[in-house]
Amino acid sequence: MLIEHPALAAITEDLRTCLVKMLAHAKGRPPQVQVSSAEHRAYAIFSRVSEIDNCLRSLRIAIAGLQAEATSDSPNVEQYRYHVENYLLRLTGIYDRACRFVGVAVGMTSQEVDRQSGNSDVLRNLKGSDARSTIEILVELKTLLEPYWRNRNVVAHAEEFSSREIGLFVTISQVELESVSPDELHNLMAEHFRDGALDYGLLALQAEGLLCRLIEDLAPTIASLPDVP
Repeated sequence: MLIEHPALAAITEDLRTCLVKMLAHAKGRPPQVQVSSAEHRAYAIFSRVSEIDNCLRSLRIAIAGLQAEATSDSPNVEQYRYHVENYLLRLTGIYDRACRFVGVAVGMTSQEVDRQSGNSDVLRNLKGSDARSTIEILVELKTLLEPYWRNRNVVAHAEEFSSREIGLFVTISQVELESVSPDELHNLMAEHFRDGALDYGLLALQAEGLLCRLIEDLAPTIASLPDVP
């Protein structure tokens, strides 16, 4: 997972001491948590990377489901649709989470990165500091994911995910055409599901690769940002 990236080792000690203090507070001692700005920042960075990891973990679960349908003796189009919808709902959130991670890494507060204009504010901050390489990676990530935003919005706000093939498979299954062999239908479904699993799997890997580049690009900033009270 991304949280294990070597570039994040720079925050390990501050994160450890922050967690120890938070654990003591959870046990009722002391009544208030007093953490340094470095500890607070380390925890903020850790939390934002963990959010991205949760997205990637959900994508892997969805891809495993797609692969299971592709290799099943009786592939189920509704199960395939279910896994695609879960995949889409998580995929497009990666860009937002990447922007929030970048924001806290360069010193912005959680309130600043979480507001509705947070992504734009992060990019404006980066342009002001001439962080061109970081901007380029975020733009590349957005370009990779943007074609899937429409389908995600359809699933989230309007209707179920569909395609020409899925619509055809559902209709044939419901009508039960005698001229269509169940084995032939299952073979066609398995082939389509296999292609989908491969495509979605590759997309997730490409996104993860860009996120690794993003962490590497920000490594000097993560390691050297001064502890401001």
